[in-house]
Amino acid sequence: MKLFDLRIDPILKQMDEVLHKNERMLSEKLKYLCLVGGFNQSRYLQHKLEEHYQGKYTVLKSQRPILAVIEGATQLGRASSFITSRFVKRTYGACCGLPIMEARLNKKITEEHIHKHRFISDINNKEYVDRCFNVFVNKGDEVKVNKMVEEIYSKRNKNKKNAVILIYSSEERDPGVTTGCDFLGRLDIPYPSDFDAQKDIFYVRFYFGQSIIRVTVNMKGREYTEHEVQIKYDHGVQYVDNIFQFFNESSSHRKKQQYLQITLQASNSFLINTTAYFDTYTLLYNKKLYIKEIYALNNNNENNNVYLTITLKNPKLHINYSQKIKICK
Repeated sequence: MKLFDLRIDPILKQMDEVLHKNERMLSEKLKYLCLVGGFNQSRYLQHKLEEHYQGKYTVLKSQRPILAVIEGATQLGRASSFITSRFVKRTYGACCGLPIMEARLNKKITEEHIHKHRFISDINNKEYVDRCFNVFVNKGDEVKVNKMVEEIYSKRNKNKKNAVILIYSSEERDPGVTTGCDFLGRLDIPYPSDFDAQKDIFYVRFYFGQSIIRVTVNMKGREYTEHEVQIKYDHGVQYVDNIFQFFNESSSHRKKQQYLQITLQASNSFLINTTAYFDTYTLLYNKKLYIKEIYALNNNNENNNVYLTITLKNPKLHINYSQKIKICK
């Protein structure tokens, strides 16, 4: 069995590293390890995991590990309420200007950054530091479904016509500044004509806990305005709406072992060369096809616009559907 250990030992090592890295977050909460995916069909892998984590965690084995992930996504599409909270994998927040004394109290904000980004507001004649990271939720925090975090913002100078909110994420907890963080999007909202720069404020709200993060800006003036941008927790997930609209809960197909052939092909002759057969029962309620990772795209391709053609076929169900989507590398 030592031959198989060459594959399994690195898995155990990586799992130990992940568990140790998230020890603070998982302390006294993690009790079970659920095995999903094709490799988890290996009886020897199951034995090694049970042996390695004996007395610490209970190892749960899926009856159909290959389809477990798809079935989970399907159940989430049917009834998302069974997820009550999520642990945030990254820190999320927005760019802001901090009063210079407050910025100097933050150990993550260097004097070099302060010197480079300091400015004086022409509204109150106070000194601020730009490009600071206003944290809405930190990496590792648990957020309940539909949790809303709100921060108050004000106009930074008299001549600005728009409120611009720049949204960032980071691998660090409380990164202090936006330098080196990942830019996720922006909200650009015109100030109402009667917005008083000295008295009026507006609200930036982050909604967490769903499969996406919603960011809204609420501004009170002559009218109530709300704009929003949606951000996915995990990058690289592509989805196609309305593919499975021909399925429904009462469909007789769910009682049969029908399979749907899914073929993926990338543009510019880069074949993904993957033909998968999924049980239609697992896709019945989802109405979205989730493609978690695509490995075969050529990284040397100079054209950033790569397209993926998805073809669905099942002659018995008279399904022959094709859709082309754009993938931004």
